[in-house]
Amino acid sequence: MTGHDEAVSERAIAVCRNLQRKLANECHTKGISPEDIALASLFSAYDIAEGAKGPGLVAVEWLRSGLDLIEQQLMAGETIQ
Repeated sequence: MTGHDEAVSERAIAVCRNLQRKLANECHTKGISPEDIALASLFSAYDIAEGAKGPGLVAVEWLRSGLDLIEQQLMAGETIQ
């Protein structure tokens, strides 16, 4: 979380997601498949998680926690934006 402030963190996450979506769209216009873009994004997320949380399985577990949160939101009928 950015500075332990949920509102600031949510805004930061929105900015990053929008930038990543724009880059994904650029990749798609260059002929890269959505599947390859998604996999590349997963590997990039791992790279970033290693820098944020530590190497190897520490990063993987942190990513799993994030996916668990997304799953919980979907199961609750929430929209992931």
